[in-house]
Amino acid sequence: MVASFSSQDGQVPIFDPDALTALIEMFDDDDMGAVIDLLDTFLAESQKQVDSIRSSLTVSDMETLYRMAHSLKASSVIFGAKRLSDACAQLEKAIRDGCREEECAKLMSMIVEEQQQVTHLLLAVRQEWTHTPKR
Repeated sequence: MVASFSSQDGQVPIFDPDALTALIEMFDDDDMGAVIDLLDTFLAESQKQVDSIRSSLTVSDMETLYRMAHSLKASSVIFGAKRLSDACAQLEKAIRDGCREEECAKLMSMIVEEQQQVTHLLLAVRQEWTHTPKR
């Protein structure tokens, strides 16, 4: 079973374990290796996307910034990272509205923080999965 991870203020959880449960249910019980591979891919790619968001904002490449925010938003939902997905959606909207530098920089910082938090939690879940004996 996956523990529930909530924010300090008890509002929107950093990580929703129900999303991972839904992902696991898409695979056979014997295919946790595939789920772990998907998780590993998300963890690696989300870091690359955050790095790209950071560098795109630095050079004012709004097209890449939007594309990376959109992609990270979608993949975050699959893995239960609702707050990260929400922050990416806010960045997408800010870009569409003209992306004032202060606003986009603040949103980028939120995305970086959320991605770091969810990575930490998902790594703990991954560790749990790889050390849980099959039933």
